[in-house]
Amino acid sequence: MTTIPRCKLEKVIERHLSLEAGLSSGGLDQAAFVASSKEYSELTPVVGAIRKLTDAEKEREDLEAMLKDPGTDREMRQLRIF
Repeated sequence: MTTIPRCKLEKVIERHLSLEAGLSSGGLDQAAFVASSKEYSELTPVVGAIRKLTDAEKEREDLEAMLKDPGTDREMRQLRIF
C-alpha cells in the first residue's frame, strides 16, 4: 500500500495520457512538442511504476479473497506467502 493518495496517482496517469494524445495529434508547435515530449518521457517510468503498484495491490486483494473463501482448498491456503 502506498501513502500517496490514489487520486494523485490517477492524475499522473491522466496527465501522461493527455500528453500522449497531444503528441500524437500533430497539432503542437515545435516548442510545445519539445516540452510535451520531455514531460511525457519523464512521466513514463512513473506511470509504469504506478501500474505495477496497482497490479500488485489487485493481486493482493484477490489472494486475500481466495484465502477468506471457504471453498479454497487446504493446500492452496498453505501456499500463502507472508
